Amino acid sequence: MGEKPSAVTAPSPRGPATVTRPRIADMLAPARLRRATLVVAGAGYGKTTALAEIAAAGPSRWVRVKPADAQAESLATRIAAALGEAPSAEPSGIAAATGSDDRHVLAERRAALLCELAETLPDDLLLVIDDLEHVGSDEAASHLLRVLSLEAPAQLHLVLSGRSLPDLGLGAAQGRGELLEVTAPDLSFT
Repeated sequence: MGEKPSAVTAPSPRGPATVTRPRIADMLAPARLRRATLVVAGAGYGKTTALAEIAAAGPSRWVRVKPADAQAESLATRIAAALGEAPSAEPSGIAAATGSDDRHVLAERRAALLCELAETLPDDLLLVIDDLEHVGSDEAASHLLRVLSLEAPAQLHLVLSGRSLPDLGLGAAQGRGELLEVTAPDLSFT
């Protein structure tokens, strides 16, 4: 029997020493309407806690990226599991078809499959992908996230969060008002 993915539900929004932050909740609420939301701040700013609160407000899934997810194929598999794809013990057909030399094409094809999977969602879904600093400078993983952010169907709302984010090249989405950016100064206590 396959093991259920461990990071597809949001962490609890309230811990014993958590402070309610309505200003942050109001700032992040539009994430459910935007194509993509970027949340970037160092440790201790409350990114995960704030996102858990927003995620708890409606249908959502959560992927907590681990260092082992730094490559596009692993990251795509984790995202697919969060979107409801059953894990497979067999190697990816996409990886076999594109070969290991063309990581850029593999990322595009895997992103396309993730978009197809997201099109089957019955309702809007907030998908939080947290701890993206683990992706680092992997160009294929960054490209996967870029394509997913720009091409995902309207019912999928991505939140990409971490201490740092890979260069995603989402300037066009920002220009069209499809992107929300929240940074350390926004998350600071006032």
